[in-house]
Amino acid sequence: MYQPARYHAAVSSPGPGARRRARRRPLPALLALVALAALLGAGCAPGPRPDVVLVVIDTLRADRLGAYGYPKPTSPAIDAVAREGVVFRSAVSSSSWTKPAIASLFTALYPSEHGIVWQHREGDRRIRSQVVAPGLATLAERFRQGGYATVGVVHQPNLGEEMGFARGFEVYRHLREVDDFALVDTLLGELDGLGDQRPVFAYLHLLDVHWPYDEILADLPLDTFGPIRPEERLHEDRAEVRKSRRRGFRGADAASVGARYDHGVAWTDRALGRLVDRLRASGRWERALFVVTSDHGEGLLERGQLEHTYAPYEEVTAIPLIVRAPPGSGVVPGDRRSVVSLVDVGPTLVELAGLPAWGEVSGRSFAGVLAGREDDGRAALIETERARAVRTATGKLILPRGGAPEFYDLATDPGERHNLAEAACAGPCREHLARLRRIDAELRPPALAEGAGARPAPEDVEDLRALGYL
Repeated sequence: MYQPARYHAAVSSPGPGARRRARRRPLPALLALVALAALLGAGCAPGPRPDVVLVVIDTLRADRLGAYGYPKPTSPAIDAVAREGVVFRSAVSSSSWTKPAIASLFTALYPSEHGIVWQHREGDRRIRSQVVAPGLATLAERFRQGGYATVGVVHQPNLGEEMGFARGFEVYRHLREVDDFALVDTLLGELDGLGDQRPVFAYLHLLDVHWPYDEILADLPLDTFGPIRPEERLHEDRAEVRKSRRRGFRGADAASVGARYDHGVAWTDRALGRLVDRLRASGRWERALFVVTSDHGEGLLERGQLEHTYAPYEEVTAIPLIVRAPPGSGVVPGDRRSVVSLVDVGPTLVELAGLPAWGEVSGRSFAGVLAGREDDGRAALIETERARAVRTATGKLILPRGGAPEFYDLATDPGERHNLAEAACAGPCREHLARLRRIDAELRPPALAEGAGARPAPEDVEDLRALGYL
């Protein structure tokens, strides 16, 4: 059974400092994109292609990072990366939990397309799809076919090899009973072993921010991020809140739970700092396209609920997305307001690496946004088993299954407290509904794998239970 370590001394300082109709682009924007591609070594341009390092920090909320305005010192290493790169202020997940979200990241498809969300029939049974369908191309396969060495290092029982997530990786290390520092060291060891003969696509999935918020930094005062109640029994409290969500959470307070969560963010931030420091020391950092993101956020009692599967509100689906490109790439560090989704990350990385464009997917490259051209017309679909939502630059429409629609003006109501669709879905609400219908019209039928209801490996079942999935 997974037993996360509770304490870790400071071990390193953070690093310094689809089938879519083609659109006519203004000449300056085209020139910017051409320059970006050339400087990154794309196509036939001279120069080495970048190493691509994709770091997913499980359960990480964007608003708990300094780079996103959080006032507490949770993330000095991530913030340093952000200062070198582009920070997306409106990045969202495609779902509210790991498996469908990472399947979207890997396939550039929404959950209802790759199939890992919906219930479907197998004989007379209704089961949930669990496996990435073999017919779907994955991000790792795209990079491997393009001549990249592909390495994955994960500690997440939802991402086992038997579920199809290892496809395309030459090396896929699915580790158990380790912390984020060990995951970082494992990836660094694999990179050292590869040498410099080929460019590298590396995927690292860190887990220690996730429930049950056990990672406490020993060298920081316990109340660094707020008061922590040592007597708190979160596991039992979590069971209580699941018995009756209407009654709200009992037995713990939001400040204490949030402080525990923040300690976990700071812990994982140090692990990421170790990774960046070592990449700098090895010389890889200069040529690295380095991405930090998450699979979903986390409810911290804003609505009386913990964790992340309950509904597609911002605390659950708004994620960080930081893209640091090699020096001289033409990417100007700074904030971007354009809405982007996990489904868009793969096509963007493929384009920036100079690989053939990824067609027949729903994800859209945001390389143009990285080059400085905002796109306020972008929108993202979010799908969970309880609701669907469409997120734009101005608002979010949520359609609960069997419930009334909810619409929020995110500019004036970022906490989604005032449902503007209570009387009628008119005006902006109706416009978002029409947008959702247009997205639906372009979705592909779900690609369900044979034996899609496969069980996780036996050694992962206890991990899943400890992390709250069972």
